[in-house]
Amino acid sequence: MAGPDAAASPKRDLSGLSPACVNWHFDAMMRSAFVLLLTAVLTAQPAWACRFHSYIPEPTLVDRLMMSEDAVLARTSATNPDQFVTLTHLRGNAPPESLTLTASADTKAALASDPQAAMLLMREEAYGPWEQIKVMDAVDLALLEDIRALLPAWEWGDGTERARFFAGHLDHERAEIRDLALLELDLVSYDRLQIAVSETDPALLSRQFGVNETSPIRVLLAGLSGDMQLAQSLQDGIKTHLPTGAPVLGAFATAWMELSGPEAAQIITEDILSDPTLNSAAQDLLVQALALQSSSGTAATRNALRAGLGSAIQNDPALAVTVAQQFGLRWDWSLQADMATLLQSGRLTRMDDILMIAQYVNLAREDAQAGN
Repeated sequence: MAGPDAAASPKRDLSGLSPACVNWHFDAMMRSAFVLLLTAVLTAQPAWACRFHSYIPEPTLVDRLMMSEDAVLARTSATNPDQFVTLTHLRGNAPPESLTLTASADTKAALASDPQAAMLLMREEAYGPWEQIKVMDAVDLALLEDIRALLPAWEWGDGTERARFFAGHLDHERAEIRDLALLELDLVSYDRLQIAVSETDPALLSRQFGVNETSPIRVLLAGLSGDMQLAQSLQDGIKTHLPTGAPVLGAFATAWMELSGPEAAQIITEDILSDPTLNSAAQDLLVQALALQSSSGTAATRNALRAGLGSAIQNDPALAVTVAQQFGLRWDWSLQADMATLLQSGRLTRMDDILMIAQYVNLAREDAQAGN
Protein backbone atom coordinates (compact mmCIF):
# COMPACT_ATOMS: atom_id res chain seq x y z
CA MET A 1 0.00 0.00 0.00
CA ALA A 2 1.34 3.44 -0.89
CA GLY A 3 2.54 5.59 1.96
CA PRO A 4 1.17 9.03 2.91
CA ASP A 5 3.66 10.81 0.64
CA ALA A 6 2.82 8.73 -2.42
CA ALA A 7 0.72 11.48 -3.99
CA ALA A 8 3.66 13.86 -3.76
CA SER A 9 6.08 11.48 -5.47
CA PRO A 10 7.37 12.82 -8.82
CA LYS A 11 5.91 11.18 -11.92
CA ARG A 12 8.36 9.37 -14.16
CA ASP A 13 8.75 11.21 -17.46
CA LEU A 14 9.18 8.76 -20.35
CA SER A 15 9.04 11.35 -23.11
CA GLY A 16 12.79 11.45 -23.61
CA LEU A 17 13.23 7.72 -23.85
CA SER A 18 13.51 5.65 -26.99
CA PRO A 19 10.49 3.57 -28.12
CA ALA A 20 12.30 0.40 -27.06
CA CYS A 21 12.92 1.87 -23.62
CA VAL A 22 9.31 3.00 -23.31
CA ASN A 23 8.17 -0.51 -24.20
CA TRP A 24 10.52 -1.92 -21.58
CA HIS A 25 9.04 0.34 -18.91
CA PHE A 26 5.49 -0.50 -20.00
CA ASP A 27 6.28 -4.21 -19.92
CA ALA A 28 7.82 -3.82 -16.46
CA MET A 29 4.69 -2.03 -15.24
CA MET A 30 2.47 -4.76 -16.67
CA ARG A 31 4.61 -7.46 -15.09
CA SER A 32 4.38 -5.70 -11.72
CA ALA A 33 0.64 -5.36 -12.12
CA PHE A 34 0.32 -9.04 -13.01
CA VAL A 35 2.30 -10.05 -9.92
CA LEU A 36 0.22 -7.75 -7.73
CA LEU A 37 -3.02 -9.08 -9.15
CA LEU A 38 -1.91 -12.68 -8.64
CA THR A 39 -0.88 -11.79 -5.10
CA ALA A 40 -4.31 -10.33 -4.52
CA VAL A 41 -5.91 -13.51 -5.84
CA LEU A 42 -3.82 -15.69 -3.53
CA THR A 43 -4.43 -13.55 -0.45
CA ALA A 44 -8.14 -13.17 -1.16
CA GLN A 45 -8.70 -16.95 -1.26
CA PRO A 46 -8.46 -19.27 1.74
CA ALA A 47 -5.08 -20.97 1.95
CA TRP A 48 -6.67 -24.34 1.29
CA ALA A 49 -8.66 -23.39 -1.81
CA CYS A 50 -6.17 -24.95 -4.22
CA ARG A 51 -6.77 -28.34 -2.58
CA PHE A 52 -10.55 -27.90 -2.41
CA HIS A 53 -10.72 -27.93 1.41
CA SER A 54 -13.23 -26.16 3.63
CA TYR A 55 -10.80 -26.57 6.52
CA ILE A 56 -7.10 -26.20 7.24
CA PRO A 57 -5.56 -29.69 7.40
CA GLU A 58 -3.90 -30.52 10.71
CA PRO A 59 -0.23 -31.59 10.67
CA THR A 60 0.08 -35.36 10.42
CA LEU A 61 2.30 -37.59 12.52
CA VAL A 62 4.99 -37.37 9.85
CA ASP A 63 4.74 -33.57 9.73
CA ARG A 64 5.15 -33.37 13.48
CA LEU A 65 8.17 -35.66 13.42
CA MET A 66 9.77 -33.47 10.77
CA MET A 67 9.05 -30.31 12.75
CA SER A 68 10.28 -31.67 16.06
CA GLU A 69 13.71 -31.00 17.52
CA ASP A 70 13.44 -34.07 19.74
CA ALA A 71 11.22 -37.14 19.61
CA VAL A 72 11.52 -40.18 21.86
CA LEU A 73 9.70 -43.34 22.79
CA ALA A 74 9.42 -43.67 26.54
CA ARG A 75 7.85 -45.70 29.34
CA THR A 76 7.29 -44.83 32.96
CA SER A 77 10.08 -45.55 35.42
CA ALA A 78 9.91 -48.75 37.44
CA THR A 79 10.93 -46.81 40.55
CA ASN A 80 8.85 -43.68 39.86
CA PRO A 81 5.69 -44.38 37.83
CA ASP A 82 5.07 -40.64 37.39
CA GLN A 83 8.39 -40.16 35.57
CA PHE A 84 9.20 -41.07 31.94
CA VAL A 85 12.34 -42.96 30.95
CA THR A 86 13.62 -42.84 27.35
CA LEU A 87 13.64 -46.12 25.43
CA THR A 88 14.53 -44.87 21.94
CA HIS A 89 15.60 -41.56 20.41
CA LEU A 90 13.69 -40.99 17.17
CA ARG A 91 15.03 -37.47 16.60
CA GLY A 92 17.64 -35.50 18.45
CA ASN A 93 19.54 -36.68 21.51
CA ALA A 94 17.61 -35.25 24.44
CA PRO A 95 19.25 -36.00 27.82
CA PRO A 96 17.26 -38.18 30.24
CA GLU A 97 16.90 -35.34 32.75
CA SER A 98 14.96 -33.27 30.18
CA LEU A 99 11.91 -35.56 30.52
CA THR A 100 10.43 -33.61 33.41
CA LEU A 101 6.76 -33.97 32.45
CA THR A 102 4.51 -36.14 34.61
CA ALA A 103 2.69 -39.14 33.18
CA SER A 104 -1.08 -38.88 33.41
CA ALA A 105 -3.21 -41.52 35.08
CA ASP A 106 -4.55 -42.67 31.71
CA THR A 107 -1.03 -42.95 30.29
CA LYS A 108 0.19 -45.00 33.26
CA ALA A 109 -2.80 -47.31 32.96
CA ALA A 110 -2.32 -47.79 29.20
CA LEU A 111 1.39 -48.56 29.57
CA ALA A 112 0.79 -50.89 32.49
CA SER A 113 -1.75 -52.89 30.49
CA ASP A 114 0.60 -53.37 27.51
CA PRO A 115 4.27 -54.17 28.23
CA GLN A 116 5.13 -53.65 24.53
CA ALA A 117 3.62 -50.17 24.34
CA ALA A 118 5.51 -46.88 24.60
CA MET A 119 4.59 -43.22 24.82
CA LEU A 120 5.63 -41.03 21.88
CA LEU A 121 6.96 -37.72 23.20
CA MET A 122 7.97 -34.71 21.08
CA ARG A 123 9.15 -31.16 21.49
CA GLU A 124 9.66 -28.57 18.77
CA GLU A 125 12.54 -26.73 20.46
CA ALA A 126 15.64 -28.09 22.16
CA TYR A 127 14.66 -26.63 25.52
CA GLY A 128 10.93 -26.39 24.95
CA PRO A 129 8.15 -28.30 26.67
CA TRP A 130 7.54 -31.95 25.87
CA GLU A 131 4.19 -33.08 24.53
CA GLN A 132 2.64 -36.52 25.01
CA ILE A 133 1.53 -37.50 21.51
CA LYS A 134 0.18 -41.03 21.78
CA VAL A 135 0.60 -44.37 23.51
CA MET A 136 1.94 -46.55 20.70
CA ASP A 137 1.15 -50.25 20.71
CA ALA A 138 2.94 -52.92 18.66
CA VAL A 139 1.02 -52.06 15.47
CA ASP A 140 1.73 -48.34 15.83
CA LEU A 141 5.39 -49.00 16.63
CA ALA A 142 5.84 -51.14 13.53
CA LEU A 143 4.47 -48.31 11.36
CA LEU A 144 6.58 -45.75 13.21
CA GLU A 145 9.73 -47.80 12.62
CA ASP A 146 9.01 -47.85 8.87
CA ILE A 147 8.42 -44.10 8.89
CA ARG A 148 11.60 -43.50 10.86
CA ALA A 149 13.66 -45.37 8.30
CA LEU A 150 12.18 -43.39 5.41
CA LEU A 151 12.04 -39.99 7.06
CA PRO A 152 15.46 -38.70 5.89
CA ALA A 153 14.57 -39.37 2.25
CA TRP A 154 11.12 -37.83 2.65
CA GLU A 155 12.56 -34.63 4.10
CA TRP A 156 14.46 -34.06 0.86
CA GLY A 157 11.81 -35.47 -1.49
CA ASP A 158 8.90 -33.90 -3.34
CA GLY A 159 6.26 -35.85 -1.42
CA THR A 160 5.60 -38.51 -4.06
CA GLU A 161 7.32 -41.42 -2.33
CA ARG A 162 5.87 -40.44 1.02
CA ALA A 163 2.39 -40.47 -0.53
CA ARG A 164 3.09 -43.77 -2.30
CA PHE A 165 4.02 -45.33 1.04
CA PHE A 166 0.72 -44.27 2.62
CA ALA A 167 -1.31 -45.27 -0.44
CA GLY A 168 -0.16 -48.78 0.47
CA HIS A 169 -1.88 -48.40 3.86
CA LEU A 170 -5.38 -47.48 2.63
CA ASP A 171 -6.43 -51.07 3.33
CA HIS A 172 -4.73 -51.33 6.73
CA GLU A 173 -6.61 -53.37 9.32
CA ARG A 174 -6.70 -50.43 11.71
CA ALA A 175 -9.06 -47.55 10.91
CA GLU A 176 -6.79 -44.99 12.57
CA ILE A 177 -3.94 -45.87 10.20
CA ARG A 178 -6.30 -45.81 7.20
CA ASP A 179 -7.32 -42.30 8.26
CA LEU A 180 -3.67 -41.30 8.54
CA ALA A 181 -3.08 -42.59 5.02
CA LEU A 182 -5.89 -40.38 3.71
CA LEU A 183 -4.53 -37.36 5.56
CA GLU A 184 -1.12 -37.94 4.04
CA LEU A 185 -2.48 -38.33 0.51
CA ASP A 186 -4.44 -35.13 1.06
CA LEU A 187 -1.19 -33.18 1.37
CA VAL A 188 0.37 -33.78 -2.05
CA SER A 189 -0.29 -31.92 -5.28
CA TYR A 190 -2.65 -33.57 -7.74
CA ASP A 191 0.04 -34.60 -10.23
CA ARG A 192 1.99 -36.32 -7.46
CA LEU A 193 -1.18 -37.94 -6.15
CA GLN A 194 -1.71 -39.45 -9.60
CA ILE A 195 1.76 -40.99 -9.49
CA ALA A 196 1.51 -42.09 -5.85
CA VAL A 197 -1.65 -44.17 -6.38
CA SER A 198 -0.79 -45.44 -9.86
CA GLU A 199 0.11 -48.89 -8.49
CA THR A 200 -2.70 -49.05 -5.92
CA ASP A 201 -5.55 -51.51 -6.43
CA PRO A 202 -8.26 -49.49 -8.27
CA ALA A 203 -10.98 -51.22 -6.25
CA LEU A 204 -9.34 -49.95 -3.08
CA LEU A 205 -9.45 -46.39 -4.42
CA SER A 206 -13.10 -46.60 -5.44
CA ARG A 207 -14.05 -47.97 -1.99
CA GLN A 208 -12.91 -44.70 -0.43
CA PHE A 209 -15.91 -42.94 -2.00
CA GLY A 210 -19.06 -42.99 0.09
CA VAL A 211 -22.69 -41.93 -0.25
CA ASN A 212 -23.05 -38.13 -0.05
CA GLU A 213 -19.28 -37.88 0.02
CA THR A 214 -17.83 -34.50 1.07
CA SER A 215 -14.15 -35.39 1.64
CA PRO A 216 -12.06 -33.88 -1.19
CA ILE A 217 -9.37 -36.56 -1.06
CA ARG A 218 -11.90 -39.39 -1.19
CA VAL A 219 -13.54 -37.72 -4.20
CA LEU A 220 -10.18 -37.33 -5.97
CA LEU A 221 -9.30 -40.98 -5.30
CA ALA A 222 -12.63 -42.03 -6.80
CA GLY A 223 -11.68 -40.24 -9.99
CA LEU A 224 -8.28 -41.92 -10.03
CA SER A 225 -9.84 -45.37 -9.53
CA GLY A 226 -10.89 -45.66 -13.16
CA ASP A 227 -14.26 -47.02 -12.00
CA MET A 228 -16.72 -45.68 -14.57
CA GLN A 229 -19.62 -46.72 -12.34
CA LEU A 230 -18.75 -43.69 -10.21
CA ALA A 231 -18.93 -41.20 -13.08
CA GLN A 232 -22.60 -40.37 -12.57
CA SER A 233 -22.12 -39.90 -8.83
CA LEU A 234 -19.27 -37.49 -9.52
CA GLN A 235 -21.38 -35.53 -12.00
CA ASP A 236 -24.22 -35.46 -9.47
CA GLY A 237 -21.77 -34.11 -6.89
CA ILE A 238 -21.05 -31.16 -9.18
CA LYS A 239 -24.77 -30.41 -9.48
CA THR A 240 -25.19 -30.65 -5.70
CA HIS A 241 -22.41 -28.20 -4.86
CA LEU A 242 -22.79 -25.71 -7.72
CA PRO A 243 -25.37 -23.51 -5.94
CA THR A 244 -23.18 -23.00 -2.86
CA GLY A 245 -19.73 -23.07 -4.45
CA ALA A 246 -18.51 -25.35 -1.65
CA PRO A 247 -14.75 -26.10 -2.01
CA VAL A 248 -15.38 -29.81 -2.61
CA LEU A 249 -16.97 -28.80 -5.94
CA GLY A 250 -13.48 -28.46 -7.37
CA ALA A 251 -12.63 -32.01 -6.34
CA PHE A 252 -15.80 -33.37 -7.97
CA ALA A 253 -15.02 -31.52 -11.22
CA THR A 254 -11.41 -32.74 -11.23
CA ALA A 255 -12.43 -36.33 -10.50
CA TRP A 256 -15.23 -36.34 -13.08
CA MET A 257 -12.86 -35.16 -15.81
CA GLU A 258 -10.35 -37.79 -14.67
CA LEU A 259 -12.96 -40.50 -15.24
CA SER A 260 -15.03 -39.20 -18.15
CA GLY A 261 -12.31 -37.28 -19.94
CA PRO A 262 -13.19 -35.04 -22.91
CA GLU A 263 -16.93 -35.47 -22.44
CA ALA A 264 -16.81 -34.06 -18.92
CA ALA A 265 -14.42 -31.28 -19.94
CA GLN A 266 -16.75 -30.27 -22.76
CA ILE A 267 -19.83 -30.14 -20.54
CA ILE A 268 -18.03 -28.07 -17.90
CA THR A 269 -16.60 -25.55 -20.36
CA GLU A 270 -19.54 -25.28 -22.74
CA ASP A 271 -22.56 -25.75 -20.49
CA ILE A 272 -21.79 -25.21 -16.82
CA LEU A 273 -19.43 -22.22 -17.14
CA SER A 274 -21.83 -20.51 -19.55
CA ASP A 275 -24.69 -20.56 -17.04
CA PRO A 276 -25.41 -16.88 -16.21
CA THR A 277 -26.55 -17.85 -12.70
CA LEU A 278 -23.19 -19.45 -11.84
CA ASN A 279 -21.72 -17.80 -8.74
CA SER A 280 -18.12 -16.56 -8.67
CA ALA A 281 -16.97 -19.10 -6.06
CA ALA A 282 -18.20 -22.00 -8.20
CA GLN A 283 -16.62 -20.48 -11.30
CA ASP A 284 -13.25 -20.16 -9.58
CA LEU A 285 -13.34 -23.78 -8.40
CA LEU A 286 -14.31 -25.12 -11.81
CA VAL A 287 -11.52 -23.15 -13.48
CA GLN A 288 -9.06 -24.45 -10.87
CA ALA A 289 -10.14 -28.00 -11.74
CA LEU A 290 -9.72 -27.26 -15.45
CA ALA A 291 -6.25 -25.84 -14.81
CA LEU A 292 -5.29 -29.00 -12.91
CA GLN A 293 -6.48 -31.22 -15.74
CA SER A 294 -4.81 -28.99 -18.31
CA SER A 295 -1.53 -29.92 -16.63
CA SER A 296 -2.25 -33.50 -15.54
CA GLY A 297 -5.05 -34.85 -17.74
CA THR A 298 -4.86 -37.05 -20.82
CA ALA A 299 -4.12 -35.44 -24.18
CA ALA A 300 -7.76 -35.81 -25.21
CA THR A 301 -9.00 -34.16 -22.02
CA ARG A 302 -6.48 -31.33 -22.32
CA ASN A 303 -7.47 -30.66 -25.93
CA ALA A 304 -11.18 -30.67 -25.12
CA LEU A 305 -10.96 -28.35 -22.14
CA ARG A 306 -8.63 -25.92 -23.90
CA ALA A 307 -10.91 -25.78 -26.94
CA GLY A 308 -13.94 -25.26 -24.71
CA LEU A 309 -12.27 -22.57 -22.62
CA GLY A 310 -10.92 -20.87 -25.73
CA SER A 311 -14.48 -20.36 -26.97
CA ALA A 312 -15.89 -19.61 -23.52
CA ILE A 313 -13.57 -16.69 -22.82
CA GLN A 314 -14.50 -15.06 -26.13
CA ASN A 315 -18.15 -15.15 -25.10
CA ASP A 316 -17.47 -14.10 -21.50
CA PRO A 317 -14.42 -11.80 -21.17
CA ALA A 318 -14.81 -11.70 -17.37
CA LEU A 319 -14.20 -15.45 -17.31
CA ALA A 320 -10.91 -14.86 -19.11
CA VAL A 321 -9.51 -13.06 -16.07
CA THR A 322 -10.20 -16.04 -13.81
CA VAL A 323 -8.69 -18.38 -16.39
CA ALA A 324 -5.59 -16.21 -16.76
CA GLN A 325 -5.16 -16.17 -12.99
CA GLN A 326 -5.50 -19.91 -12.47
CA PHE A 327 -3.57 -21.00 -15.57
CA GLY A 328 -0.93 -18.32 -15.00
CA LEU A 329 -0.37 -19.48 -11.43
CA ARG A 330 0.48 -22.90 -12.86
CA TRP A 331 2.66 -21.43 -15.64
CA ASP A 332 0.26 -22.94 -18.18
CA TRP A 333 0.29 -20.85 -21.36
CA SER A 334 -1.81 -23.17 -23.51
CA LEU A 335 -4.50 -20.50 -24.00
CA GLN A 336 -2.11 -17.85 -25.30
CA ALA A 337 -3.67 -17.60 -28.77
CA ASP A 338 -7.22 -17.35 -27.38
CA MET A 339 -6.18 -14.71 -24.85
CA ALA A 340 -4.42 -12.72 -27.59
CA THR A 341 -7.56 -12.83 -29.74
CA LEU A 342 -9.65 -11.54 -26.84
CA LEU A 343 -7.12 -8.81 -26.08
CA GLN A 344 -7.25 -7.58 -29.68
CA SER A 345 -11.05 -7.68 -29.81
CA GLY A 346 -11.49 -4.63 -27.60
CA ARG A 347 -14.12 -6.34 -25.43
CA LEU A 348 -12.06 -5.90 -22.28
CA THR A 349 -12.85 -2.54 -20.69
CA ARG A 350 -11.30 -2.60 -17.19
CA MET A 351 -7.61 -1.67 -17.09
CA ASP A 352 -6.83 -4.37 -14.48
CA ASP A 353 -8.38 -6.99 -16.76
CA ILE A 354 -6.46 -5.72 -19.78
CA LEU A 355 -3.19 -5.82 -17.86
CA MET A 356 -3.89 -9.33 -16.56
CA ILE A 357 -4.65 -10.75 -20.02
CA ALA A 358 -1.85 -8.79 -21.70
CA GLN A 359 0.73 -10.04 -19.25
CA TYR A 360 -0.51 -13.63 -19.58
CA VAL A 361 0.06 -13.31 -23.33
CA ASN A 362 3.47 -11.66 -22.88
CA LEU A 363 4.70 -14.25 -20.38
CA ALA A 364 3.50 -17.03 -22.70
CA ARG A 365 5.55 -15.52 -25.54
CA GLU A 366 8.62 -15.17 -23.32
CA ASP A 367 8.28 -18.77 -22.18
CA ALA A 368 8.02 -19.95 -25.78
CA GLN A 369 11.05 -17.89 -26.80
CA ALA A 370 13.00 -19.46 -23.92
CA GLY A 371 12.20 -22.87 -25.40
CA ASN A 372 10.08 -24.11 -22.47
